[in-house]
Amino acid sequence: MAPPRFSIVTPVYNPPLAALKACIDSVRSQTVTDWEWCIVDDCSTQNGAVELVQYAADLDQRIRF
Repeated sequence: MAPPRFSIVTPVYNPPLAALKACIDSVRSQTVTDWEWCIVDDCSTQNGAVELVQYAADLDQRIRF
């Protein structure tokens, strides 16, 4: 029997980029792989946040942006 699927929802607004990258790396490196991650940006105004999340979503189909 497959492990249960679960969803993670993370709101993002002008996060410290190092912390956002660490969060992305942490979730992607989990041993349980049957998940989806919905990252919702609330119109961040700082450079880099949207691009970092979009890059992560392009790399991993489990990430929805």
